[in-house]
Amino acid sequence: MNIFITSFDSKEAASHLDDLRLNKMILETAQLLSSAYRHLFGDGELLYKDTHFNHPCAIWARKGTDNYSWLVQYFDDLAKEKIRRDATIKKKSAVKPHKSWRDLFELFSSKKTSNYKDKISPDFFDFNCTDFKEEKDVRIAYRKQMVKKWEGDLRPPKWTGANRPVFDLS
Repeated sequence: MNIFITSFDSKEAASHLDDLRLNKMILETAQLLSSAYRHLFGDGELLYKDTHFNHPCAIWARKGTDNYSWLVQYFDDLAKEKIRRDATIKKKSAVKPHKSWRDLFELFSSKKTSNYKDKISPDFFDFNCTDFKEEKDVRIAYRKQMVKKWEGDLRPPKWTGANRPVFDLS
């Protein structure tokens, strides 16, 4: 369970993920949002069960509507990035959104506000679930974490229809 905040711009952060993690993060983000939604707004029929409830990312997601709203936007950007990549290898009419997005995006977005946009800063993301805890800027910590993961992958990571991001790690 994690949120790979390699950029404060959720669309850019989604584009940084390799194909394997992109698909995985759509489901994990839906799980985080399900728990946050339940905590902030009440139960919903289609929500996933709570998981990793005390994980720093889960705590952050349910801390308030600003955090929740950023995460809803990230969820949407992850799903759209997946569709974009799938469309490069399939006929456009054959591309379907991820099931978690199809089932839950409308519910999640019904509670999303735009107030969070003015609050985004390193302090907004007050968690760092990486091996690089000494980094003051959470974006740099997650960039370093992603590079470490990619170097350790048994199969080389792929970015279908996109290029591997080149990060400034300073």
